[in-house]
Amino acid sequence: MRTIGRAKGGFYPTPEKDVERILELVEMSPDTVVLDPCAGDGRFLHAAKEKYGAKTCAVELNAERASQIKADVVYEADALTEIKVVFYKVDVLFLNPPYDWDTTEKEKDGKSTRTESLFLRKYLNTLKFGGVVILVYPFKSILDNIDYLKRKITPLAFYNLSDEKFDQVVLIGVRGYKSSDKWSKIKAREEFLPEEKIIPTSGGDIKAALKCTTVERFVPEINKKIISGMIKDLVVEDESLSISPIMPPREGHLALLAAAGVMNGEIEDGVYIRGSVRLESIKKVEEGEENDKTTEIIRGVPTIEVLDTKNGVLFTVK
Repeated sequence: MRTIGRAKGGFYPTPEKDVERILELVEMSPDTVVLDPCAGDGRFLHAAKEKYGAKTCAVELNAERASQIKADVVYEADALTEIKVVFYKVDVLFLNPPYDWDTTEKEKDGKSTRTESLFLRKYLNTLKFGGVVILVYPFKSILDNIDYLKRKITPLAFYNLSDEKFDQVVLIGVRGYKSSDKWSKIKAREEFLPEEKIIPTSGGDIKAALKCTTVERFVPEINKKIISGMIKDLVVEDESLSISPIMPPREGHLALLAAAGVMNGEIEDGVYIRGSVRLESIKKVEEGEENDKTTEIIRGVPTIEVLDTKNGVLFTVK
């Protein structure tokens, strides 16, 4: 993570003059839904609302900063692990995430994944076709993700950020593939601006764009001591799975899938599961002529934890 950003708890905001410049290039309306999943102090969202009256949605991990953000919807949560995205609901996506390595995510070659890539691949899916993405990224991160970006957006503007400390650039594009010679300019780091105002889609669904999977926000009435230590990882973001079984699954198959964690997450409205295999120790005593022999056997026990947020019930099935 950026050194100064680390000292500030991973927070290094976009300079105000760069926010102003972006909003001169991108023209919004009161029906434009703007999402910033790394909102920080919320300055981009504040400026978009003040200048255009846009509808704004923020995600911010830091509790103090989240409480100060003036947006229509604010989630105090980890944007990578506690938020589930809904496709095609947002008109403008603003991304200036922490710049760091994520050791929990590995590439095919075994190397850690950059957080910039994780944010891009997760949150670009929220953007409607015709919507506008604004990336404030290190130039190297743009190059690392350029093949992915080519398939997803058409570039409209590219230039260096005013603050050169972290070698950042601004890339503005519209969601949707269209062949463009601008990608070669980006690789060569040649700046370009649009000939006219960039106008994104409007009419996005601000309430349906994101779903917070932090259990504390769903069931404040549940005694937190009961679920202390497991709340944050009870519900994990599910990946899109495509499974074509050779025969219809039976109850036993589904139970094994649930215990293996494949079905982790919300299985119906307000009901969440987390599957795991817990190790249990069983001691077996064999009587001998002189001394008894004790053998310890370690076995895995498939376990499914279930949280019913509607009724405030937490239980375990083995």
